[in-house]
Amino acid sequence: MPDWFERNPLRVAGTAGAGLTLLSAERAAGELWRAGAPDGQDGFAAVARPAPVPLAEILARAGAVHGIDVRPVAGDTPLTAADRLLDLRLADVRRHAVRLPDATPASPADPAQASPAAPPAPAPAPGPPPLSPAAQWELFGAIRACRRAPGGGRDPGLRRRVVEVAGRPLVLFEGGSGAGPPLLVLNALGQGPGFLSRLCAELTPYHRVVTWQVRGTEREDPDWGTRRQLDDIEAVLEAAGTERAHLLGWCTGAKIATAFQRRRPGAVASLVFLNATFRQNDRWDGMDTKYESDLAAVCRALDRRPEKAARMLGLLAPGAVGAKGGHHDRDAGVLGVLSRALTEEVRRPFTDAGVLVRYARQLVDLWRLDSAAQAADVAVPTLFVCSEFDGISSPARAREAARCFPHARYAELAVAGHYAPHDRPALVAELITEFVRAPREITDLVRDAEITWHIDTEGTAR
Repeated sequence: MPDWFERNPLRVAGTAGAGLTLLSAERAAGELWRAGAPDGQDGFAAVARPAPVPLAEILARAGAVHGIDVRPVAGDTPLTAADRLLDLRLADVRRHAVRLPDATPASPADPAQASPAAPPAPAPAPGPPPLSPAAQWELFGAIRACRRAPGGGRDPGLRRRVVEVAGRPLVLFEGGSGAGPPLLVLNALGQGPGFLSRLCAELTPYHRVVTWQVRGTEREDPDWGTRRQLDDIEAVLEAAGTERAHLLGWCTGAKIATAFQRRRPGAVASLVFLNATFRQNDRWDGMDTKYESDLAAVCRALDRRPEKAARMLGLLAPGAVGAKGGHHDRDAGVLGVLSRALTEEVRRPFTDAGVLVRYARQLVDLWRLDSAAQAADVAVPTLFVCSEFDGISSPARAREAARCFPHARYAELAVAGHYAPHDRPALVAELITEFVRAPREITDLVRDAEITWHIDTEGTAR
């Protein structure tokens, strides 16, 4: 929704009486140089702290540079999801805040005072003048000029390769490097590879990444059920020249990844499930999202009466779903809505009647799979990454599924939607990278205000 900030301010609480001490890069470099001078005192130097700049002014100027109206509000003002996300990302900023010299103590309702993680420090002793407004404008303008959207401007560097498997072409995408088993990224049924590009751009600097075009829904494809999807993973491992890999499954890919680990336990080093759906016939009833319920009804109808496909093409294309309540829900807001950059990728199964029938039958076949029974035998570390505002795949069911895995961790991303691997690629990639490196320590390695950990090593609720 590119015009969001033309109609909505970004509100921030907890700024009253708080300020930041800002140094110019030139002065900071000079102080570092002085500290390292031959006549310095063992590499240490005292730096006089400048007078603080009110945090509200800093945020207003930074917002203006980006064309965003950032408004300070009282601590008890209800916040939208977008406001909440800013509030979470300001947690570290508040930790470095100091009390302005003429400020009175904040009221208990003010998050800057109420939060134990962010109490303003005592007012600093008089020092040099604060960084001037002109210098602040220059600073924030330079930051914007240098800023790169996470994964957005980079080519993930994936090379396209076609191999023949079961008499039909299988399209592989490979890139990156790194020691240890590669990451095999299993896309959702019916989806194109474009969804994964931002996440792969964050992963390839540290890992070898292999993904492929999941088969069975293109116009020329035959029916391609779960068993054949498992055969394709076998073929990808062989084509990648590896006997063992970390297996990442997004959405429906999670159940297929679980089934593959059951088939080839020694070939899977770990499992990562991104916004997973573990929908299963006659299990975890009542946990469907509205989208899942509607999709199940349509898929079962098409499995029995495929001639109805043309009439149902536009019925469930998820261009506007993904948030609780849709576009205008005050809580979910814009953050749960499908990015326009993904529209073509997500609508792929809903543009052709024949493709829709094959997609429906793939899902009906997948829903018969008893992943809960298979999960009990999964001996490798497993990471679930789900989203608070996922209106496609049920987070409640994913949490219940995670309890079935003996070595599961469950991370929930605050104010995020179903497409979080695209919308928050850097954070999701950090979770994956640290989990692959040290799965037992992941809950301590990645502590972020946007993440809530729900499942411990025994699979019980925290």
